[in-house]
Amino acid sequence: MRNLIMDMLDLTKIESGKPVQHLSKVDLLQIARTALDTMRPYAIQKDVDMYLNSTDKIEITADPGEMEIIFNNLISNAVKYNKQGGRVDCSIVAEKNNVKIEITDTGIGMAEEDQLNIFQDFFRIKNPETKILPEAGWDYPS
Repeated sequence: MRNLIMDMLDLTKIESGKPVQHLSKVDLLQIARTALDTMRPYAIQKDVDMYLNSTDKIEITADPGEMEIIFNNLISNAVKYNKQGGRVDCSIVAEKNNVKIEITDTGIGMAEEDQLNIFQDFFRIKNPETKILPEAGWDYPS
């Protein structure tokens, strides 16, 4: 409950134009490992294999909490919307002055028009494949 309240306060600050970030050196490889380890029980339940395709420590200056949220969200969605016996790959590559983070999966994907909306607050894709998630007992209304 505390995390939910803190998230709502952060959202309010962001929307007011006063985002609060706590920047520090962040090891992306460690954050990715933690996110994959967190999702491993669910991935095993769904028979989804997960791989981290990076070996080098890659540090950036970022808000560690925000990076954890990003990795957790992307990886959990890659597992949740995957098929039985599927695969999730997380790649982190340093390229000159940039870092490329790529999460790929063998899941249901999303329509091109939905890709335009994924950064809107509380946006959820609605299609026949996401409407019912029987393994979690969820049934989203149309």
